[in-house]
Amino acid sequence: MYTWGCNDEGALGRMTSSSGGEEFTAGPVQDIDTVNVIMVSAGDSHTMALSDQGTVYGWGTYRVMFSPKLIQCTACLCE
Repeated sequence: MYTWGCNDEGALGRMTSSSGGEEFTAGPVQDIDTVNVIMVSAGDSHTMALSDQGTVYGWGTYRVMFSPKLIQCTACLCE
């Protein structure tokens, strides 16, 4: 799976440098290179991916709108 765009809060699932233009060059998401991703959902600062095995992976940050609670995750398996 490849991502590109703004990498706020790690939403691209890989390290980038905004000064080098890496955010806007497609690159592979870290740690899921052997996963067969069949569906993706992307938000303002997070991305979720569904594998063909039914496993959901997520990375970035999810900000709860009506609460100060902040949930952070980097290329993790959501269980």
